[in-house]
Amino acid sequence: MQRMCELSYGCNDGSFPKWYRDIFAKNQDDKDKSLIIANTISKSFMFDDTEVPLYPSLLKMILKRDWTGQDVGKRAALAHAAKGLSPFAMVDLTEDDVACMQQEADDLRSATMITASELKAARKNLAPKVPEDTDGLMQMIKQFANLLYGLFSSQCPMYKQ
Repeated sequence: MQRMCELSYGCNDGSFPKWYRDIFAKNQDDKDKSLIIANTISKSFMFDDTEVPLYPSLLKMILKRDWTGQDVGKRAALAHAAKGLSPFAMVDLTEDDVACMQQEADDLRSATMITASELKAARKNLAPKVPEDTDGLMQMIKQFANLLYGLFSSQCPMYKQ
């Protein structure tokens, strides 16, 4: 997290972004923490003509700080690009798609009994896609820049690049 925010080693807790400090408050469940993250990203942005699609697996990745998307110690794979902190995590989703994914995640959390086959069927694998045209590419880059700006501020090395 220090690297992502370009903070010096050994900095105090007050140097980290507010959302990061807030998710460690007592008596919060994952839904509360995800709401804090979602509010932070939606309130702070650089490009006002694009919104970051806040789908459940993106919020989970941020909450667990799994920036590498299962590629630790290995060569990065396109198959995992939508699961980590990459421009490909900005998949082209409509508001209805995000709402449906959120409803399915809520249903799984509140279910009293789930079979393995139901759990497997409910998981949607987000496949990274290369945009078909320049407008789609610019949209994806702007969404990713808004995500980095919202999470780590304008000092983030990835955001600067």
